[in-house]
Amino acid sequence: MQKALNNHHLASHGVVPPLSAAEYAFCASIPKLEVHAHLNGSIPRSTIAELKEKFLEENGVEGNEDLVSWDLDEFTMEKIDDFFPLFSSKIYRLTSSPSLLAHATAAVLDYFQSHNVAYLELRSTPRLFANLDSFLPYIQTILSSISDFAATTSQKYRPWKMVTKLVLSVDRRHSMSTASQIIDAAIMLKNQGEPVVGIDLCGDPRSGDPVVFRELFLKAKHAGLGTTVHFAEIPDPPSGLDSDMEALRCLTPDRLGHGTYIHRSLSTEQWVLDSKQGIAIEMCITSNVFCGTVPSLEEHHVRWAIQNEVPILICTDDSLVFRCSPTDEYSLVLSLIPGEGHARKKVLMDILSRGVEHLFCDEEEKQSIKRLIESVPSSLEAN
Repeated sequence: MQKALNNHHLASHGVVPPLSAAEYAFCASIPKLEVHAHLNGSIPRSTIAELKEKFLEENGVEGNEDLVSWDLDEFTMEKIDDFFPLFSSKIYRLTSSPSLLAHATAAVLDYFQSHNVAYLELRSTPRLFANLDSFLPYIQTILSSISDFAATTSQKYRPWKMVTKLVLSVDRRHSMSTASQIIDAAIMLKNQGEPVVGIDLCGDPRSGDPVVFRELFLKAKHAGLGTTVHFAEIPDPPSGLDSDMEALRCLTPDRLGHGTYIHRSLSTEQWVLDSKQGIAIEMCITSNVFCGTVPSLEEHHVRWAIQNEVPILICTDDSLVFRCSPTDEYSLVLSLIPGEGHARKKVLMDILSRGVEHLFCDEEEKQSIKRLIESVPSSLEAN
């Protein structure tokens, strides 16, 4: 049966304990960290129609009839395999030129700012624009949009300025040549002072062998870039969880994306617990439930992480598809924390504060963000 892509729908059906209006308002108001947000998967739904219109103006209707009739609201997903074709067949076309990508990026930044995100690491897999053989125009379009947004955005949503960084993604299916170009571009741009702070390994978890990127990831780390790897997303990766563990040791990432089945394998669980002060998990609760990799919100591994004091960062993943917001995701974590009232709000703020240590920005920026989080008045927590 199709899952309704709405956290409030889930709560109303008893999947998670419903929050009070005051608790939800608390989650809406606090400064948030967002470090696992794919640019193309975070485009606001209201922007999709604008991008479709611009795309058809630039490319014409002929050959794009499927896009004319496409309605995202008709998309259904039963399993993770349903997810990837949506991007390759439709959404990537909507950011396939500099003007389209700039329009989308500005909308994504405004969306996260509207949810009181104080620090954003936006991630994207660089692609080639038509008739070009370099990934740099794609990356530089995003960087220019970030710069323009920071220079022109108002403070209409809150009294602090959102800090935005860029993480470049390597797809598990990429050739070594493509991956090398992306990582070399990240290093060059970082050295030029651009806000490129990390490398991500992403893509269909049933494809590719992560270990082949070992030398490239070590090169990125030696250049001062943070590294994060989508890991243990599914229960039956082609090489098995224990074999994937060997790849993890080779890549030595700073953070793990999803980590859904870490605690289902003794070797991976022990590795994370032994490393828990040095590695954090990017938790994407709604994404995991609707991709079918977690049976229910109540069974989500965020509880395991909190109980074992494993640092976590609360993330949306692809808010366009899953109809989740940063406020929703923080609310879900709050609802899964034992206790009530001030006590569990304090746990949420402690989780948020601990997460700062695992951002890919510099120490000065970390301290500034930590001070902002710690400035949340105790009176607000107590409400």
